[in-house]
Amino acid sequence: MEEEIIKEDIIHFRGWGKPYISTAYGYLKLTKEKLILDYYLLGIPGIKKVYGIGKRRIEIPIKDIKDVNKFLDVLVISYQNNSETKKVYIGFWRAFKTGIYTLKLCNEWIETINKLKQ
Repeated sequence: MEEEIIKEDIIHFRGWGKPYISTAYGYLKLTKEKLILDYYLLGIPGIKKVYGIGKRRIEIPIKDIKDVNKFLDVLVISYQNNSETKKVYIGFWRAFKTGIYTLKLCNEWIETINKLKQ
């Protein structure tokens, strides 16, 4: 049985790592037990060519989240994955939304995740 979704939003984010930059669109979902990032990678691995859409999923247990904050209008989530700390940078979809609205969205997500961590 699927867990109840407490919070959900449409997201857009750019992920970066060695050696590539990628762009993705999808959904950020929050349940009592985990944070779920379902997204479609429009990927640009190392070059400016789009290879097509690939569906990906990241599930982060709430207990593994170390820190949640924002950088400008991007939600930054640090979490423990095996023995290393990883970060995910998430921007909320901003079509027809102002920057102030996006900052408010970030704050709401930070508050909700921190409540679940306790």
